[in-house]
Amino acid sequence: MLALLLTASCVRSTDFEVEAVPPRLVVGAHFAPGEPWRVFVSGTVGFGELQQPVFIDDALVEILDAGTPVATARFEREFWPGTTIVRREEYVSDYPVVSGGRYGIRVSATGFDPAEGEDLVPSPATAPEIAVLGVGINPGIRARVTLSDSDPGPNYFHLLFYLRAIGDTVRGNPISIFQDPFNASQVATTDVGGVALNIGEWTGLLLNDENFTEGKRELSLGLGQLFESYEDRRNELELRVELRSVSKAYYDYYVSAIRQLELQGFAFAEPVPVFNNVSGGLGNVSGYAPVFSPWVVVR
Repeated sequence: MLALLLTASCVRSTDFEVEAVPPRLVVGAHFAPGEPWRVFVSGTVGFGELQQPVFIDDALVEILDAGTPVATARFEREFWPGTTIVRREEYVSDYPVVSGGRYGIRVSATGFDPAEGEDLVPSPATAPEIAVLGVGINPGIRARVTLSDSDPGPNYFHLLFYLRAIGDTVRGNPISIFQDPFNASQVATTDVGGVALNIGEWTGLLLNDENFTEGKRELSLGLGQLFESYEDRRNELELRVELRSVSKAYYDYYVSAIRQLELQGFAFAEPVPVFNNVSGGLGNVSGYAPVFSPWVVVR
């Protein structure tokens, strides 16, 4: 205690100045074969500004194919039924995407310098296989996923899991990778390695093919939130997995963003810069190619 008081008595205030930085556009966009373009546009928030980034709904968002503008994305906003609370706001386009193509986004908005990013869409992997091993609590569902990868590496993947009632025709609700409640790290605590991503519809597991053996990898996974149980819903639900072959830009962005979030609250931690491939602004523009397993019954 004495040492603490002596140390405290030596503290003195220090004045410093923060250089003003002009606002920049923040752009997030993913594109894939068979999927609509989805683009999110906001602006940076200055140091000391206690506000959330504001979505920009009057930007010009151009779709690029091999560097050439080919379409303009339209803005859409959706509210939760019966409320004025925004459920979804984004720019969308149905411009077709093919694996191997190079696509991009160019954004212009009043008060900002133009921002632009592009990426190559990878080839799809072989459709994954999934088997339900059991249900319980912590994790709610135990599953085994088998992945195949015949392309020479390095390759990068994003696994996403969906759950729905048997008989439904919807895509399903995302279900997260279960994480040990005594380990706050976002790194998956199963034997698979990889990085768990728990952000809404992007919830899943990011991994690469470093640990594939002869082009194959078998993963034992726990799914569900803490204390979430499916015991009373056996034979009522079905599960499937989406395997996205993602670009390195997609993988690097999410992994670096998660690593940075992990370090919040640690004043002397080595900073982790978030990957950025948007010139003139900040953000991520990246492609992926999805394949899906069949639906399997949770039993």
